[in-house]
Amino acid sequence: GLGERALGSLISGGWLAAGAVIAVEERKGMRPVLPDRLKAFDVRAYGDTEITFARAAG
Repeated sequence: GLGERALGSLISGGWLAAGAVIAVEERKGMRPVLPDRLKAFDVRAYGDTEITFARAAG
């Protein structure tokens, strides 16, 4: 989705520092496919929304 494309742009543009924390909001059940450089460490659900938290590898 749009979040996945935005993550790809952040990485390819060099915008993420090592250890940066990213929050990706999607509709519940639509977890993003994260680029290899990002590792999810938590997912929270709020109503019909899920927020995936990931950290950039360093």
